[in-house]
Amino acid sequence: MKTKSLSLALVIAAVGLFSSCKKDATPATQNGNVQSFFDQTQVSAQTLSANLSTYNTLTGAKGTIIKVAPGSLLHQNGTTVTGSVQFQLRELYSHGDMILSNAATVSNGSLLKSGGEIYLTATQGSENLLINHSNPLVLQFPTSNATTGMQLFTGSFSTATATTPATINWNPVANANATIVLDSSTLNQYFGFSSDSFGWTNCDQFYNLTGGTDLQVQLPVGFDSTNTRVFMLLDAENSLAWADVWASPIYKFHACSHTPIGINVTIIAIAQKGNQFYYAIQHETTASGVIFTVTMTPAPVAAIKTAIQAL
Repeated sequence: MKTKSLSLALVIAAVGLFSSCKKDATPATQNGNVQSFFDQTQVSAQTLSANLSTYNTLTGAKGTIIKVAPGSLLHQNGTTVTGSVQFQLRELYSHGDMILSNAATVSNGSLLKSGGEIYLTATQGSENLLINHSNPLVLQFPTSNATTGMQLFTGSFSTATATTPATINWNPVANANATIVLDSSTLNQYFGFSSDSFGWTNCDQFYNLTGGTDLQVQLPVGFDSTNTRVFMLLDAENSLAWADVWASPIYKFHACSHTPIGINVTIIAIAQKGNQFYYAIQHETTASGVIFTVTMTPAPVAAIKTAIQAL
């Protein structure tokens, strides 16, 4: 992915012109602080239909493949599902996808390198279905960098409150290492897994940071953990860390306490005060003991979303 710089003035102008012309059950629902931003910007769900009388290969808009065999899905009472079902799929592959969905790549305080995050459920009528552990789904995450060492993680969001943003945490699935799959007809490559649970799923490996430096961010007075979320991208990786207040007004990236020196990173801060949203996108190079000073700029949600999607 390429990092791009956008002029805030151009973004806001473009939005103004457009306006004048006219493992969770669901992704985290936000509660009136900065999380209301993510309610408006999180990646939308697609609906994919399958008939379980036959083998199905479903493909998401961003290339995720879901293979569903007859007998793979169960009703809540444990009986086998037959007939038509609908899958709901969210695909997060880019930096922008992950930021706008508040889906950092952190596992119990350790940073991950992601090969893609998805949110998947299935329904028949109004019933939420289960996966048959004896006949699981096959998931394939598209990749242009089929490195070894990727494994399956499942995620769950903490509960958002009026003053605390929801945060996702990823837990590794035991003995769920990726198989590198080559589609002989298209030559596309995938990370392949068997999956027996719905919800948030991530294809990752641990970053294993050692040495390096402890990065911190200073925000203006009044931007704190009750109204602000701070992220850091490692530009060369699909790695997204989040920070919390260490000693006001200093934020600290606890999952990045050994960030390599001399690499390019991007600091993203998003805030809401009353009905006004603010943001910052700053491209930086890491140095020993650095504290990055961030300037927040007011902007409408659509302008902030456009700027973040360009990362």
